[in-house]
Amino acid sequence: MSVLAGKVAIVTGGGQGVGRGIALALAGAGASIVVVDQYIDRAVSTAGAVRARGVSALATIADVAVPDDATRAVDECVATFGRLDIVVNNAHEVIPGAVLDASDDDIETMWSTGLLGVFNFMKAARPHLTNGASVINIVSSVMLKADTSGFSLYAATKSAIRSLTRTVAVEWGGDGIRINALSPQTTSPAWEQWASANRSAADTIVGEIPLGYIGDAERDVGPVAVFLASDAARYVTGSVVLADGGRGHLR
Repeated sequence: MSVLAGKVAIVTGGGQGVGRGIALALAGAGASIVVVDQYIDRAVSTAGAVRARGVSALATIADVAVPDDATRAVDECVATFGRLDIVVNNAHEVIPGAVLDASDDDIETMWSTGLLGVFNFMKAARPHLTNGASVINIVSSVMLKADTSGFSLYAATKSAIRSLTRTVAVEWGGDGIRINALSPQTTSPAWEQWASANRSAADTIVGEIPLGYIGDAERDVGPVAVFLASDAARYVTGSVVLADGGRGHLR
């Protein structure tokens, strides 16, 4: 029996990369998926791949930085499936660069699509989450490392998401709702684009991974998300789970 059979999950930024991989892994475990993305063609593509795994899917467009968009996406989910059990907050626009090169708009974008995007979807989802529900917020090992050259603002935002995860885990724990953070290291279109333009830095990152390779979103990170969403993790909350080949805590 599929461990997530009968469950319904929202995955933000589910159109590609980490979000798509997690959506497909959750679908493979039996969950119906609401794919949320800024671009409807990407959301539709992932939704089609989800259905190919034998479960239902809904594709919807939303800007996570806009509270009304979050509310609408959650309302569409509940109207379509009648419930919401799992929220994966993955969407986050990343603007790499040195701190002093960042514009006010860059900072606003990173903050609004990062911490505020997570907050918007958690707040919109809360009325529909009941005992056994799981929220998984995607963070990054850069928040654990002293040398985050070129990603300092990204690290700061992910650190804020980590703090929000821990505090809300306390607030919602009495209702049986679990909140955890998942830190992946995977290939994605964004990674490939950045690595192509910054080959030396990309090679350094790969060299920092004890397992020696950049993970696959569905095969290497997706099963960890399935675990966190399932009853197997019923006593796990407020945690940061690293699925990064060891880079974040071993190097």
